Amino acid sequence: IPTRLTVERDGDVYRFGAITETASAPQRDIALDPDLVNEANMELAAQRDKGRQRESGEFLERLLFPADLQQLLSSNAPLVLTCDATVARIHWEMVAQPDPRTGGGIASEPNRTFLGIHRGFTRQLRTIFAPPPEPPPPPNRVLRVLIVGDPAADNPLPGAQKEAMLV
Repeated sequence: IPTRLTVERDGDVYRFGAITETASAPQRDIALDPDLVNEANMELAAQRDKGRQRESGEFLERLLFPADLQQLLSSNAPLVLTCDATVARIHWEMVAQPDPRTGGGIASEPNRTFLGIHRGFTRQLRTIFAPPPEPPPPPNRVLRVLIVGDPAADNPLPGAQKEAMLV
């Protein structure tokens, strides 16, 4: 059963809510300087060294997530993140995954990894511009899908093209 996390920004306030298999966390309003969040986010994406990348991901985790939500994220359950267009710019996939063995994060834990590779991770964009959902197509209609399996020709991911073909 996935953990559902909602994040939105209203001015200098980041609003968090979470629902897990066993609990729900009341909405948390966290006052944060959006420029600081943007700077930390850009630094994380720019890192090429894996160790520095991990440190930047841990910093962004501690900066963004209230302590009680860090504990809720400490699982192997899939994570569904619903966010508005403002916070969708954050590289959530590269935020540090709290260590499920400790119920939280330990900055010096060498086995910590990123949300996007530790567990199933899905983003849902909440917007006022999206039309209401359509009913499912009739069974005889052909569905067309675009799958981007390996977009970086200069730095291909091992096995990504094969995986995309299988999908």
